[in-house]
Amino acid sequence: MANRPAGPRSRHWSIIGNPGLSVGEIYKPSIVVLNDKPIIGYFDNGTGLVTVLKYDGSNWIDISDRNYFLDEDMPTLVMENGMLYFAFSQITPYTLKPSVIKYNGSVWELVGSRYFSAGQTYYLNLAIENGVPYIAYRDEPNRKGLTVMKLNGANWSPLEKEGVSIGEISWPSIQVNSRKVYVAFEDFARNYKLTVMRFR
Repeated sequence: MANRPAGPRSRHWSIIGNPGLSVGEIYKPSIVVLNDKPIIGYFDNGTGLVTVLKYDGSNWIDISDRNYFLDEDMPTLVMENGMLYFAFSQITPYTLKPSVIKYNGSVWELVGSRYFSAGQTYYLNLAIENGVPYIAYRDEPNRKGLTVMKLNGANWSPLEKEGVSIGEISWPSIQVNSRKVYVAFEDFARNYKLTVMRFR
């Protein structure tokens, strides 16, 4: 008798490591996966700090560097070609100005200049293409509008200009494809509806 083909493998949900592993309440978790092992960044209200944890197959390992990971806001993680990038806004004394760092497998390194915006920023979102980071955010001194910055060499510069939306925005989501930059956001000037912009 011919062997029957194997049926689909049963799949199910399970908890990775210990549940409830943060010190306190969290917000803005951001997760990426490298070699089937998750890495997660979040703000921990129990410590007042941003934390990045890496799962080693058995335990969650804290890979945060307190030279960078202090009282940040709006953490966002992105992975490209095995390189982990992390964007955040520093709360004090830098009044929510953004920075981007990357993890080379052992230490965190600053990407470009630190605290590079003109003023406060909210709702950071990060994208990487061919090792070049782009970051979108609500830019408080520029009418709370959309600003997208790109790293050019060692310096951050805006794409076209700062505050490119016609008014206030929130929750930008950015992607880059063949150097074309796409951003979707909540558009306050259009009754909080969705607007999508492209830079090419």
